[in-house]
Amino acid sequence: MRPETVAKIVRRMDLNNRRMAYQIYMHYCKGRIKPESCASLVVAMINSDNISSRSIWAALDIPIWAELPEHRKHPSRKKSLSKSRINLIHKMATAFSVSKVRSPRVALRNVTQCWQYLSAHGVEPMPEMSKAIVHLGVTRDIEEYNWVSTDRFRWVFDVVAKCEGQEVADEMDRAVYKWRQYLVQESDARFREANVLGTGHLI
Repeated sequence: MRPETVAKIVRRMDLNNRRMAYQIYMHYCKGRIKPESCASLVVAMINSDNISSRSIWAALDIPIWAELPEHRKHPSRKKSLSKSRINLIHKMATAFSVSKVRSPRVALRNVTQCWQYLSAHGVEPMPEMSKAIVHLGVTRDIEEYNWVSTDRFRWVFDVVAKCEGQEVADEMDRAVYKWRQYLVQESDARFREANVLGTGHLI
């Protein structure tokens, strides 16, 4: 059976059985058709709790960027990517950012992989990439009432400035600053309430 025919079958499959669709793709389609022709399967795999992130990247024949030697991270000649491949990577970033089966840390690692893959090929990421990164790197912390990591925020800020412009990045910076102020004020208020004797901080 021709790979194109198998790909059509995979696309029509009930993607509730994602593991089977993945296995069929890997056996009959990988290396024979472009993975972007099965974009719906790729997104479904991201939302499947029995398919690892590493397996998803293997299906696309894309190495894990963080594991590459330095000379491969910054090739002298950058292979151009098709528009359909670029769109697929952006869809993947969005899917990882809202996936309910990936932990925030794993999701952010994979969105970062999307970013690095595009950057390594000289592609300017689109705004949806920065939105995915902001959701995982900033919004989730705020939703979960956590402090936004300074080091991570610096990176997120640079991503937003590059994808959406300095004005948008500055607006986000102000919002995070206000959030941190709020957390500090809340912490001080709780300390004052608990410190009924007014003894000050213990050393």
